[in-house]
Amino acid sequence: MNNILWDNKLEILDFAFQPIISSNSGKLYGVEALLRNSLEAGFDSIDHVFDSAYEDGSLYTLDLKLREKALKKFKKLEFHDNIKMFYNFDNRVLEMPNFSMGQTEILLKENGIEKSSLCFEISEKYKFNKIEDINDMLNVYKSEGYNIALDDFGSGFSNLQKLYHFDINLLKIDRFFVKNVGKNSKKRIFLNHIINLVHTLGGLVVAEGVETEEEFQVCRMLGCDLLQGYYIQHPSQGLNDMQIFYHHVKEKIIHIEPFNLYSKFQKKEKHELLLKQQQSVY
Repeated sequence: MNNILWDNKLEILDFAFQPIISSNSGKLYGVEALLRNSLEAGFDSIDHVFDSAYEDGSLYTLDLKLREKALKKFKKLEFHDNIKMFYNFDNRVLEMPNFSMGQTEILLKENGIEKSSLCFEISEKYKFNKIEDINDMLNVYKSEGYNIALDDFGSGFSNLQKLYHFDINLLKIDRFFVKNVGKNSKKRIFLNHIINLVHTLGGLVVAEGVETEEEFQVCRMLGCDLLQGYYIQHPSQGLNDMQIFYHHVKEKIIHIEPFNLYSKFQKKEKHELLLKQQQSVY
């Protein structure tokens, strides 16, 4: 790794935080750390940052430095002790010759942050060469007190296998299932079954990409525990933009039991379907 070159770029790279809130209270549950300033640092995109480090064999070194940068910024949040930081885990670090366990724990101790405050997000953006290797690593992380989230669920075709293999704390539903969910009964059926499955396995469900009040209400109705998206707040590099309560969301919360509301929703759709069938007969 060209330390001088990467150090210069690391000075420019920054993180934005996007809130993840409780669907039942509007209270902040955690923030996702999202890399920013990649163009200013000379990269075509955020993916290009990690691809470049992967190609020159320095991905793990870079990732550790970025984790440190994200954790130091997270620590500046006055209420960081009561929330979690979600950090995207690039599984390609396992291929790096200098990869080793235990470095994150050192960073956390240096910054006075508990392991339970960190949640690693795993996605299928990059191919898993050996799912057993990452599963072993995740099991160690979880046993030590870290949280594990399966990200972008529904964006690919092998997510269900990962849900089976990985012992996760949270599952993040991809925007594909969230977009216009109030107008798409098929999406609601899929979401309902996914949520029930995750809850049965003992996990929490995060609806990603919530952009409208309708999406917010339907995701709540179906039982999503946590919400993230532009409707709550855009990612921001300003720490003062983070709130412990999102009152514009809290005021919109309809206090009806998710299951009962969903049952009513199903009955209404079934009734409308019967009416259509009767009309087609006559």
